[in-house]
Amino acid sequence: QKTKEIIELECYFTENVLEDSECQLAIQLAEEAIIERDGKWTTSRHYAVPTTDLPIHEIPKLLLLFNDIMRTRLCPLLAHCFGSDRLGENGQLIGVHDAFLVKYDANCQRHLPVHRDESTFSFTIALSKTDEYNGGGTYICDIGSSILSERGSVLSFRGDKILHGGDPISHGIRYVIVAFCYSLTEKGELGNNLISKKRDKFNQMTLSSKRAKASDECQKLIGEYENKTKTDSFSFGFAL
Repeated sequence: QKTKEIIELECYFTENVLEDSECQLAIQLAEEAIIERDGKWTTSRHYAVPTTDLPIHEIPKLLLLFNDIMRTRLCPLLAHCFGSDRLGENGQLIGVHDAFLVKYDANCQRHLPVHRDESTFSFTIALSKTDEYNGGGTYICDIGSSILSERGSVLSFRGDKILHGGDPISHGIRYVIVAFCYSLTEKGELGNNLISKKRDKFNQMTLSSKRAKASDECQKLIGEYENKTKTDSFSFGFAL
């Protein structure tokens, strides 16, 4: 892996974090989940800057893949970039409060307006090869240009500070994984707000008819969510 500092202490780019096969598997699992959802991606989970996405915690096999990659590669990477004093020597002090797989489509959602994230640290994982679409990339306002990531690369940054957006694609489809993270050492207003939101989301989920139709594997994960909401954790299934 080779990490390049884009903005000191705030933005980094790392190549070859995921294997091609892992990226393709993530896309495959997402598209299989879409078939089960009658072709419906979510488009309103992020009300301020909505994306066409799937929440990873609702796809058990993708959640297991994500958690493994997060624990073994991404947590250590984030700690290396942003400091082990805040995130732990191997990133063991990192929590994930949202992770989702985004689909940019030249015929549907082509771009994302500039914004800041509801996170302390954010990252994007490029799942598509750059020859599968035209345009695209993550626009970083502080440098006035976009970063186009090849498959398996990770762009990590301070989500609460870096103003960024998704550049339009003009052809093809671009898949990325996005995650919003925080430090377990930070228990301020951000943490309290996120705990409240995740508990509300959990309550909505368990009261819906979907729970009655969930598979045994989903039921197990829901049980894990339930246990987590009894503590001050708001990782919602991202057991790192």
